[in-house]
Amino acid sequence: MNLIRPRDRSFAAPAIGLLCAAMAGGASLLFPGCSVYSTFPPDSPSQFVDPYFPPMPDVMAKALTFAHGRLAANAPFIWNLPAGAQYAVWEKVAQELPTGAVPMTSVDQDVFSVRQVRISGGQAQVDIVHRASGVWALVTVSLKKMGPLQMFEADYLQSWTIPVEAPSPNMPSKPIVPGTIESAVAAGPASDPALPAGK
Repeated sequence: MNLIRPRDRSFAAPAIGLLCAAMAGGASLLFPGCSVYSTFPPDSPSQFVDPYFPPMPDVMAKALTFAHGRLAANAPFIWNLPAGAQYAVWEKVAQELPTGAVPMTSVDQDVFSVRQVRISGGQAQVDIVHRASGVWALVTVSLKKMGPLQMFEADYLQSWTIPVEAPSPNMPSKPIVPGTIESAVAAGPASDPALPAGK
């Protein structure tokens, strides 16, 4: 899939906790006492968060779009995700970004790079690294949703004056799925039973 594309448009009882984890975000408004706090990258090795599942990709895309629009609307939109996000997550985020947004490929690019996502109930925050006046700095985009069936929407942006390290490109290579044309090419014709050696 081409990642340069236009937009397609509190702990409770164990059973409640599992339900909350499966419905992070709106569930806290549907089930009293159910408030899920999740971060990516996780705050600790023991915390497992898969950024592929909603609302993580949507939250990252909306935060990136909001930050770029507020801080560099006339500059190229180059974006980056945290290390550890699988290729499928990059695909999902790319689907939600505006036309012309491209993933980071070089350390010398002016990029909007997601550092961490934090989601708790109907509130979310996304830390984004970008370069301002030649210095890499941190901004935090806050998002919220008005109800359990609503999508997250960016609310405001907070800029911080503490310098941070420059980001590096984190997009992984597109995975090769067994049984596809890509896997046959990678393995070579001699190992593909449909393409006998010497033919």
